[in-house]
Amino acid sequence: MSRRLSVWGIKDLNTSAQFVLAKRLGLFNAHNLDVQCTLFSSEEKFNTRFEKARQKPFAWSQTVPQLLRLRAKGFPIKIISPLAEISASYQMVLRTDSGIILPGDLEGRTIGIARGSLSEIAFRNMAKDFDLDLSTVSLLDASPVRQLELFANGDIDALACWEPWTSQACYMGGQVFFSGLYSSIPGHEGPVNWLTGQSMLVTFTEHIDKDFELLVLLVKAVQQATTYLNTTLRRAASVFSDLLETELDELVVLLQKNIYTMQMKDLFQIGIISALELSCLRNEPPCVSERAAPSSPPVARDLYDSRILAQAAPSCVPQPTGHPRQTQRENVEVIAVADNTLFYPAGSTIQASGETLLRYIIVDDTQVVIDMFSEIVEMVGGLVVGSASTGAEAVVSYIDMLPDVVVIDISMPDMNGIEAIKHILGINPAANIIVISGNNYEEIRQEVFQLGVKLFIGKPFHIDQVINALQTILPSS
Repeated sequence: MSRRLSVWGIKDLNTSAQFVLAKRLGLFNAHNLDVQCTLFSSEEKFNTRFEKARQKPFAWSQTVPQLLRLRAKGFPIKIISPLAEISASYQMVLRTDSGIILPGDLEGRTIGIARGSLSEIAFRNMAKDFDLDLSTVSLLDASPVRQLELFANGDIDALACWEPWTSQACYMGGQVFFSGLYSSIPGHEGPVNWLTGQSMLVTFTEHIDKDFELLVLLVKAVQQATTYLNTTLRRAASVFSDLLETELDELVVLLQKNIYTMQMKDLFQIGIISALELSCLRNEPPCVSERAAPSSPPVARDLYDSRILAQAAPSCVPQPTGHPRQTQRENVEVIAVADNTLFYPAGSTIQASGETLLRYIIVDDTQVVIDMFSEIVEMVGGLVVGSASTGAEAVVSYIDMLPDVVVIDISMPDMNGIEAIKHILGINPAANIIVISGNNYEEIRQEVFQLGVKLFIGKPFHIDQVINALQTILPSS
């Protein structure tokens, strides 16, 4: 006999697409699950209903900032699986008559934004890269619906939220300034890494212990829906035809902005860490219950449990490699320099191969960063022999060039930097690797230093400070 389960989500394609597919295609029923799927029109209505409802859902879809807010209210909940990488759906849209061209033009302007959301993370990371003083910008906290009203009335110069609201702002005459993954800023067009945002499948910790097998079946059905979505996109879009009252071709475009994946890879953890950092920045206690004594802020691993996903879809959970370089260094003493933007392990040194000039490859999906670091390499007497824009290209370039030093970003398309580092160290455990990344979080730094990285450079960086740090660990001439 099947058990009836209540599953909640938001009425959008960023967080609940797989739920709708699994329900309408009968995938839940195929696993003998009687699932009642309830979709709310907004995060605000979801949160209000969740907090007031006597009967809570069995599982639901959510972004990490939402999860942190509920945990702060004392709800014992955890992520059991990612659902989609949704960074491209989070955008800033400018009024075309605003006169804003470059990020510096935002000073003195009013921007509608959902505070504490993934939109704010993307906005703050953009501001960091352009050295924008956020104290000069007026951020008006508002829901997407309210932002659209203000945008239409000319009361704000830009809005920062997510699809489908950002597309509606464009229909009103707005233009996309940037998304979490792509910049349309004049002179700076191209891929960026201003957001690692995901939607998640969440449940109560008591269900993980008491209803483990039910959750495994639920995740299996959602994984089948994910496969269907990725292999028959247009057919999947037709299943949603009445969900958003949107034309089929437009639904396909909206779906294509997201990457529907349940992989618990390194970027999954980076997304959690960035949301935790925003909570700390805004002085929000992410795990402190209103009904309990304060506790220490959680680390990323406190927020998820991978056991159910490992049972339902083993390929989605990374398996330990057992490579000695990746397991032997557990406690790394780290030296911080240059206002906590540069870090290196105590005793770190670049090992020379005997060549007169050290040979470098630079891996970043932003050409500006590649050009800037190429100048730095010249200044310290090195030679750039290659560059790449993805993790997969980095591994191929390393095999082809066998450089002395690899300078690599973390967040990149396809294979991310941490995966690429592991591959490179698998080829040569003595490889000299320098990380340059906007993901300047302690947990990420510790992870890469445990792998054997020699230097971590946080974005944005100052050339003279990087040169000084490099000269500290480069071999003496």
